Amino acid sequence: MAWIKSVAAAIMVCSSGLAAADAALTEKALIGNWECEFAFKVGDKFIVNFSGDKFSMKLTSETVDGSYTVSGDSLQLKPSNAAKAALVADQMPAKIFQYSEPAELVLGDGTPETYCNKK
Repeated sequence: MAWIKSVAAAIMVCSSGLAAADAALTEKALIGNWECEFAFKVGDKFIVNFSGDKFSMKLTSETVDGSYTVSGDSLQLKPSNAAKAALVADQMPAKIFQYSEPAELVLGDGTPETYCNKK
């Protein structure tokens, strides 16, 4: 019976370690190039670069630049050209579903919508 308690304790320690891996996302953690793919458009990849407080999203047909902020579980991208806001929102949902250090970002509200890996 003692071994069952030991296994349960080990599982709890493992679980807490996994929770620590899902660290809070910060502007500093985002800096760099990310390759992203929209969950419902498999194979349709795009690149996002975060540098300082600026972002640059390279889509198949165009590039969109702007600024960004991170607050709690929200990622807010503000394109320099406000007319591009809907295009950006389609690719990068504002809700952070999961962030695993150092290089995996999953966005979506309840359901993962965009998967990004740091390059």
